[in-house]
Amino acid sequence: MVARGTPIRGSSALPDGRGSFAHYSTLIGESGWGSYVDAMTRIADSVPPRGALDPPTYAAFIRAEGARLLAAYETGPASARVPACPEWTLTDLVAHTGRVHRWAAEIVRTSEFPGGGSDTVPGPDGSELGPWYAESVELLLDRLAATDPAQPTWVFGDGGTAEFWSRRQAHEVCVHRVDAELAIGLRPVVDPDLAADGVGEVVEVMMPRSQRFGPHRLVAPVLLRCTDHAGRWLVSPPAEPGGVPVGTGPALTDAEAASAAATVAGTAGDLLLALWRRLPADELGRRLTVEGDHAAARAALDARVVP
Repeated sequence: MVARGTPIRGSSALPDGRGSFAHYSTLIGESGWGSYVDAMTRIADSVPPRGALDPPTYAAFIRAEGARLLAAYETGPASARVPACPEWTLTDLVAHTGRVHRWAAEIVRTSEFPGGGSDTVPGPDGSELGPWYAESVELLLDRLAATDPAQPTWVFGDGGTAEFWSRRQAHEVCVHRVDAELAIGLRPVVDPDLAADGVGEVVEVMMPRSQRFGPHRLVAPVLLRCTDHAGRWLVSPPAEPGGVPVGTGPALTDAEAASAAATVAGTAGDLLLALWRRLPADELGRRLTVEGDHAAARAALDARVVP
């Protein structure tokens, strides 16, 4: 147990062995951070919940975050290593993100699974990476703008709509923009509205599905509370053996919130980066606080987010 409201301090507040970004990539296997989109295509599940933002807002974030990712790449050096996935350079990161944009654009265009993951999408092929990536963003935005958000569309399973891809791609490029800025030594900041929606996506979409690939780590319900946004989410262990974690929010009753064994609080941006493991141990200790069961809070932060 930790004192009520005190910051999580040092590595003792974190899963054993976590002391750097390099540890994070080991939590999802040798394939690295970029593989989760491809791995998630194997999952058939219920229809993902809608996001808190509307399609035009997601589109605006895709454009803005894409521009920031490109700016970080152009600042360089292109050979800079990505802290959360050290086998990648900035060049690899931008190429991956562009492929994912084009992959999603094709799904939106056809409403069907394209038959392979984003790694099957051709890369720049001799073209300059910067213009190719900018073209990838515009292709995605054009496809989304030309498609009814309610159009039935393949997502990570059946029963989804094109709107899903507006949300998913906004968070895809946001997290990778953070990667790019970390690679060149910046301290990334995420818009609170986008970050809060991103926490919701992790809790309600990514985490439950990813837990199907291995045993969950959650030991008790944990409340995630934003200090700069109204959102709060409850992450609970499976109701029965072999099940998946349950994520609810952002609007909770007081009774639901009170059922948590621990509360992890921070800005929406810091919570998002912690869940995606884009904060090193010393940053977690300074930027998040925990109330209640220390072990439960630690397990929630270490819960599997990607396959």
